[in-house]
Amino acid sequence: MSSATRALKKCDYTSVPLVMHLLSSGFYSIGTVITRRLGLCDAIIVKMKNKRPVNIERGSLTYAESTQVADLKMLHWWDNRPVRMLCTGGSAELDRVVRREKSGEQTEVACPRVLKNYQMYMSGVDVHDHLRLQRYLLQLAVRQEILYKPVSRLR
Repeated sequence: MSSATRALKKCDYTSVPLVMHLLSSGFYSIGTVITRRLGLCDAIIVKMKNKRPVNIERGSLTYAESTQVADLKMLHWWDNRPVRMLCTGGSAELDRVVRREKSGEQTEVACPRVLKNYQMYMSGVDVHDHLRLQRYLLQLAVRQEILYKPVSRLR
């Protein structure tokens, strides 16, 4: 990624037109994507449950590169649940990440490098969103307490 800037997005915002617009503006992007978005590769989208089937190994990767847009890739990686990403300018080369099994032991799992970068840079943003949501819910609880104070009886 030479002189362009990176943009990381959550799945609520990632779409093919947005990724193409950012790429034309000089921004590389990485983001998880919802499978109902238009313009995604049908070969990658697999209609399955959110749990990983027994016959699919943890760390399995399927990816497709766009023939019309340079550097546009869609990835489907299996951890415990499916992870689907849309990225430009990232590398789909396999790297290793440490995951914890149900038994508690740690194992290394194959993972695309672009997903590892996404996790490294997005962890702080997710924590910020989580704390902001907690603060918002606390504000609503306080506001409701104020709105529903008992009114003194008038006689």
